[in-house]
Amino acid sequence: MARSREWEVGGAPGARCSPLSRSALVELAGLRPGDVVVGLGCAGCREAAAVSRRVGPAGLVVMVVTSGDDALELPPAPRPALIVRGAVAATGLRAGLADVVVSSCPAGGRADPSAMYRELHRILKPGGRLVASDVVAPHPARIGGYRPGRADGTIPEPEYLAVVRAAGFERLRVLQGTAPYEADGRLVQSLTLEAVRG
Repeated sequence: MARSREWEVGGAPGARCSPLSRSALVELAGLRPGDVVVGLGCAGCREAAAVSRRVGPAGLVVMVVTSGDDALELPPAPRPALIVRGAVAATGLRAGLADVVVSSCPAGGRADPSAMYRELHRILKPGGRLVASDVVAPHPARIGGYRPGRADGTIPEPEYLAVVRAAGFERLRVLQGTAPYEADGRLVQSLTLEAVRG
C-alpha cells in the first residue's frame, strides 16, 4: 500500500463538505462488524472513531487525507485507524480493498470528477458499497426552473448521477437530500447516494 505518512488517529479535519456529511452519513452507511471501510472527506476523517466502533476489532478503518487537509488536529481513537495521504482520484490503496467507501469529497470542485468515482470503484471489493454525500445543482423539474450555471464548480444532479454510473457503479439510489438552497448566487442541493460495485 503506497503512502507517504501514517498515524494511529481518530479523526482529521476536512475541506468544504456537504451538510449531509459526518455523523449522518456514517449512520446511513450501515456499517457492520468486520467491514473494511475507506473514508474520504469530512465524514471519512472526522468520524473515524464512530466508524471504528461500528466495524470493531475485526474490521479496518482507512482514512484518505487530501492535500487540502494539511493542518491536522488528531484526537485519540478508541482503536488504531490507518490514515494515508493521497488524492481522491489516486489514493494509492490497493484494488478491491474496501467493503464500504464513505465519501463527502465535493466532486464538483474536482478537475475530473469521473476520475474520482473510477478510483472509488477500483478500491471497492466486488459487491462493495459506496455511500457518498455531495453538493449538486438541483434538477430543474424539482424546483420549476432555476438560473443556469454552476456554484463553485457544482455539477447538475443528472450529470452527477451519470458520472457515478459511468464509473461502473450499479443499483444507484438517493438515500437523502436537502431542499435547494442558495450558494454563490445559485441554487444547490445536497444529496447522499448509495451505489454498488458489480
